[in-house]
Amino acid sequence: MPSEQPRRRFLASLGGVASVGVLGAVARSASTADAQRAGRRGSGRAGSVDRGTDTVTPRTTSRSDAVWTETLGTLDDKPIGAVPAHGEGAALLVSPRETDYGLRVVQFLHDGTTDVDARIDAPEWYEGWFVRTDDGYVAVTHASDESRPWILSLGPDGERRWDSYIELGSALEPNSTASGRRPNGGVVVGGGMGEDEDRVAWAVGTDSDGDREWFRTYSFDGFDVHDVSARHDGGYLFVGESRPPSVEGTVPALLATNESGREEWRRTLAGYAEGALRVFPRSGGAAILGEIFDHDRQEVVLSVVDDRGSPVWRRRFEGLAPTDFVPLDEGFAVATRTRLFGTDRIGRRDWDRTFEYEDMQVVTATEEQLFVAGQVDSMSRGGSPEMWAAGVSLPES
Repeated sequence: MPSEQPRRRFLASLGGVASVGVLGAVARSASTADAQRAGRRGSGRAGSVDRGTDTVTPRTTSRSDAVWTETLGTLDDKPIGAVPAHGEGAALLVSPRETDYGLRVVQFLHDGTTDVDARIDAPEWYEGWFVRTDDGYVAVTHASDESRPWILSLGPDGERRWDSYIELGSALEPNSTASGRRPNGGVVVGGGMGEDEDRVAWAVGTDSDGDREWFRTYSFDGFDVHDVSARHDGGYLFVGESRPPSVEGTVPALLATNESGREEWRRTLAGYAEGALRVFPRSGGAAILGEIFDHDRQEVVLSVVDDRGSPVWRRRFEGLAPTDFVPLDEGFAVATRTRLFGTDRIGRRDWDRTFEYEDMQVVTATEEQLFVAGQVDSMSRGGSPEMWAAGVSLPES
């Protein structure tokens, strides 16, 4: 299928940016500098529940600082994930749902030029993830017609290498909800399976050819996996939400495993949020993006925990719905539905960016820019492109 040519719109306002720091992490498994330890620390007991106090940070002055903005796509196109490209710029994985549930990889250079635009056949699917490898990319989807994960290996220019289903044996109605990179070039995929009280979380690890190496299940108070990433000391950290019997509603949940998926410890963080959406392991622990969403109340919750899941510090940001985040050398960049904002290394908010379009879905960091993408309001577009992407200048050190 022929590629579309996105329409590029250069924006003004490239001057003075609040000081935050130069980019340090360029991939999902990258770490940031150690944060100053502040706030309440937990006990670190396996299976314990931590409660903590809130630090609500005020809103800062917002401004547009996009170097370039593109609109692209057609009806119902949706950005799934973004990673630093091999070479210059960022690679974006798109779900073009009007084309038989296929996939699309669009690679943008730092000036907004489209360097790669590849459309790829894929099984019908519900959820998808995008991971950068040493020499290319891996896309993982939950194949709805097969009830099992499907892996697609891509080269550095988005060319298809191979694809494979992950065999889960006799697993009962598994659903895939998260995927991350393994150090050996494979992927780790997590999800849930079973019914009602018998439902459990599961994880599977593959080699670089997509073949299953291990499969584990975890019984953890209705644990729903939302994200997974490799720990710096080996193994993996799964985050999501859990329903402990002693807590009303859901709470963020962390589960740490060794490199073959065997559980090492687990923790829930009651009082911190309703669930954890994303995780970035770091030296000595991890940074976690969570959310509170209750009726008309929505908040971003940014936390750092130590290497046993005990809280180091936490910040809340009112009136925002989080979607993604990425660490920087001196803090974090957090994507929400309506704006991109940044913090210092202990989570204090110190810059905001807004864009011509909203409904931001993903953010990633390259050596020169922050890259974001989202969906355009289709109700008022009249057949115009349904997605947008933008390059944002890095905060100055």
